[in-house]
Amino acid sequence: MQNKQNNKQVNPTKQELPTKEEKKKNEREEEKKEKNGRKGNQKKNERDRRWKKREIRNKRYGAYKPDPRNIGGKVHGEIMEFVKKYEPNKRDDSRRNYIVTRIKEVIYEVLDRAEVVVYGSFASGTYLPDSDIDITVLVENVSTPQQIIYVLEKHFLDTVADHGFQVIQTLPFARVPLVKIKDKNSGIQVDISCNVLTCFQSVQFTKQAIELYPPLLPLLLVLKQFLRVNQYNEPFYGGISSFTLLLLIVSFLQFHPVFNQQRQKTDLGSLLLDFFYFYSTFDFYHLGISVLHGGLYFYKPSSTYYIPNQPEIPVIVDPLNEAHNTSNSSFAISKICLAFRFATTLLLKRSPLFSLLFRKLTPQNFPNLFSFQNQIENPNPNQLENNLENQNQLKNNLENQLENQNQNQNQNQNQNQNQNQIENQIQIKIQNHLENNLENQLENQIQNQNTQSINYFSDLQNKNFRSEPYIISTPKLRYYYYSLLSPIPQKQIPFQNTQNRINPSRLNLSSSQDDKLLKSFPYKIKPQKSSKNHKQQNFINQNKKKNSKKKNKNKNKNKNKNSAKKSKEINSN
Repeated sequence: MQNKQNNKQVNPTKQELPTKEEKKKNEREEEKKEKNGRKGNQKKNERDRRWKKREIRNKRYGAYKPDPRNIGGKVHGEIMEFVKKYEPNKRDDSRRNYIVTRIKEVIYEVLDRAEVVVYGSFASGTYLPDSDIDITVLVENVSTPQQIIYVLEKHFLDTVADHGFQVIQTLPFARVPLVKIKDKNSGIQVDISCNVLTCFQSVQFTKQAIELYPPLLPLLLVLKQFLRVNQYNEPFYGGISSFTLLLLIVSFLQFHPVFNQQRQKTDLGSLLLDFFYFYSTFDFYHLGISVLHGGLYFYKPSSTYYIPNQPEIPVIVDPLNEAHNTSNSSFAISKICLAFRFATTLLLKRSPLFSLLFRKLTPQNFPNLFSFQNQIENPNPNQLENNLENQNQLKNNLENQLENQNQNQNQNQNQNQNQNQIENQIQIKIQNHLENNLENQLENQIQNQNTQSINYFSDLQNKNFRSEPYIISTPKLRYYYYSLLSPIPQKQIPFQNTQNRINPSRLNLSSSQDDKLLKSFPYKIKPQKSSKNHKQQNFINQNKKKNSKKKNKNKNKNKNKNSAKKSKEINSN
């Protein structure tokens, strides 16, 4: 026994070596495991990326998908397509950063102690592919920024061939002096300014606003494109800047009842329609806008922002500097409101949104909207027609008087010598009479308007006036509400004829009354189509019926067979 144990200790058990076939099998199995592991990891990574993208989109725009058969749902889908195509990408960022580095090289050659800072839409991530780049040059001990701009202009003109830039325009006497430069390769424009100290604060404000209000970014991109096509995006020519447009959207969302109650189920299409209609009827002549303290609408003439010689200019308070008005130079606000009004009519007629974003509003492109040619140039046609009618009436009355006088003159043949003198006197009287009557009429109209507005706003002076926009949340009533809009806008005295307006708090309508309103709606509404789930249920119900019929047939056959067997057994017995 001891010998056996010693043999075991000395001669350990030999491991059996695998054969060639077994080696090949093991190698194949290992390769398969590696391939399956790689494929599994790739699939997991792709799934994780998709889920991350979905989470980011849901945080920004919400996971709510409205019904595309309604107008709001249709426009919502078109907005999301536009945002996916024209949202900022890494490729655009790299291209623009390369342009900024080249500009810095040129500026540092001229100014050693200067600092170049990027601000605006590029810094905040709210730019379009064709939008400009905003740059400021911060320099100490400068009496006027115009000096620096003249120096930069000369230096860029000398070094265009070396750095690949082209000077387009210089605006030294603007509110913010600028030098506009263009890159020859990409075609992107650059606006260079001097000592804009609010550049850091504006970028932080836009980023915080986008986090608080998720639908702000898509609405801002769409509206910037709309204003750019219609040439209302440059404040030097009376348009609206991107920062003022952002403030308008924020003030709109602060008072919107549906957005404040149901943030997860916000429909971007209905928000855009409400935005267009709300600011097309907004009274910029007597009301100002501020975003501070939860949003306010205040009486403009009693404030320090009011300019009596220019009452048309809107007042939008800068939240970074309350003493500053961001819309000082936007004198074409009446035309912009008219463009918003036309946009609502087009979208309610189910025209595509891309036609608005890539085509200018003109009678040639949209002939059905424009009833006459001078509608854009004259935003108040009814007032002009009334003035012309009054002038024609005065002329007719005076002509009748002249005819009567001529008849009397013909009867008296002895007054032929004094006839020429009388005619000259009559013409002078006509001119004086016309001038005096027109001046009196205009003065009376202005006095009536002032008295009506002062009586209405007498209680609201020196107070913050807060009000909610007239917006209807339910989709059925919204169709009827937009159908009441007149196709031609008319400028009226503020809050005149308020009885004709619809207040949604007073409308407590039942479903039967909603159906009556929909019948009066002029545009056709498509019927609801059966969804996929409904089709699947019908298919399942049909299969159940077929299976039940087959079972009944089989039961009847088995009964007949059993009865036949029993009868045979009885006969055999």
